[in-house]
Amino acid sequence: MQTLIGSDESLIQQAVQALYAGDLVVFPTETVYGLGADATSDKALKQIFAIKGRPTNNPLIIHVASINNVLQAAASINSIEEKLLEIFAPGPLSLILPKNNKISHIATGGLDTVGIRIPDHDLALKLLSRLDIPIAAPSANISGAVSPTTLEMSQFYMDQKVPIILDGGPLSIGIESTVVKVEKDQIFILRPGAVTAEMIADATDIKPSHNLHESHRSPGTQFKHYQPQATVVFFECGEEIFFSEHSALLSLHYYNTNVDCYFFDSIISYAAALYKTFFECDKNNTHTIYCELPPDYGEGRALRDRIIRAGTKYKKGIL
Repeated sequence: MQTLIGSDESLIQQAVQALYAGDLVVFPTETVYGLGADATSDKALKQIFAIKGRPTNNPLIIHVASINNVLQAAASINSIEEKLLEIFAPGPLSLILPKNNKISHIATGGLDTVGIRIPDHDLALKLLSRLDIPIAAPSANISGAVSPTTLEMSQFYMDQKVPIILDGGPLSIGIESTVVKVEKDQIFILRPGAVTAEMIADATDIKPSHNLHESHRSPGTQFKHYQPQATVVFFECGEEIFFSEHSALLSLHYYNTNVDCYFFDSIISYAAALYKTFFECDKNNTHTIYCELPPDYGEGRALRDRIIRAGTKYKKGIL
């Protein structure tokens, strides 16, 4: 299969036609590149799971163009959920809502709920606004691998597997969306992301909890994710680290070492570059990637989550 790549108007329209025909399209969001399919079509959705090698009980997040389109996928939305969307959408927030009967159970992993979000990327919104169907879109990678945040990464995973890849360039946030569920008058964060607990509390006067027994069924939490081929080893700031040969360091602070170093001036820039840097390290045949963990609050919590899911804790004398 030849894959067309670009971002011009004619290719966006071809992407619309491809999705209506039951084909898959890779498109950018502000978080990661998504592998999109009609969320109402069993046949289209089965292609996502086949191409990615994704477990069928791992639910997908549904993407729509605006708050007015949420009921394309959801059966209902309450006042707290609506307020969250009014404040944070378009943006990196996914809401778990009761699914309507149009959404395939394949998309929800057999659940009666569905994750829905409105991406904050011009190209994604152009695509979605021309559709009257909701689009299921997990990350456009092989299941368990590093999520793509650049066109090069998307091509690496999906070239000649899908008819169209829409080119949105490097993405601004670079890690997956915050997943939130509202139960009664409580807000639960099932997966941390760029919309932080502190932001949600400030906006709603409700302090979110990170503890919910259903969190293992949220997209991106049930299975091993975000892993490069290199071994990822994480450590806390201030730990004494002995770096092995053929290794790289990702850090917010300077370390005096002769390994390949990627220093970041903020948690936001660290998060935006994380998956791209993992990918570059694999291209360079790096053996071990050492990652300094950010603080476990605010913007650092999501980045910390992704690093820990990708790696193992540093133990002196082991690596």
